[in-house]
Amino acid sequence: MRALGIAIASGLVKGLVLGLSLGLVISYALRWPMPTGSLLGYLAAMAACGTTGIAGGHAPWREGAWLVAALKCVAGVAVGALLYWVLCAHLDVVLPASLVGLLSLPADPALAEDGSLSWVAIPVLALASITTAFGLLVEIDHVGGDDDEKKSSAPKKAASTTPAKKPALARTVVENADTETDDRPARTRRARPSDTE
Repeated sequence: MRALGIAIASGLVKGLVLGLSLGLVISYALRWPMPTGSLLGYLAAMAACGTTGIAGGHAPWREGAWLVAALKCVAGVAVGALLYWVLCAHLDVVLPASLVGLLSLPADPALAEDGSLSWVAIPVLALASITTAFGLLVEIDHVGGDDDEKKSSAPKKAASTTPAKKPALARTVVENADTETDDRPARTRRARPSDTE
């Protein structure tokens, strides 16, 4: 149960950090507008979830983990597009102008005349929510993999670290064989007279 709680917290933090980072770069460094349902919105969501798939779970540089990271990246690209579509189609809520001034670019073409804007058009909010949801899924999926690895590796380690013990009878025979000495006098062979003499 504790492992699940740690996985949930880790997934939330990783997803939130990655989504906020990419949203801040798009909004304030590159200054790209991301209207609701735009191609840039889909590409940004796919890139953010793909990166979350690589960062979540096992580190990709660990032995054998690169394949799992690659599969989670591909799954993240598909899930990112799906989640962005769900936000645009079903969860598109317009924010009042007072909040929009704090969270978006003032020159955003998706702004309404009164200054309101859909929250999906604000990259920081949209990408953070998408990557947080996917990061949570990746980390929860990773919890079962850790338990299986620990179960499979535990007997191998125990078997390799304990030396094999000999039975008591065999050990006694071996010890006695090492301590016995041959008390018989050494025999010397006399040379036979050769027939040629």
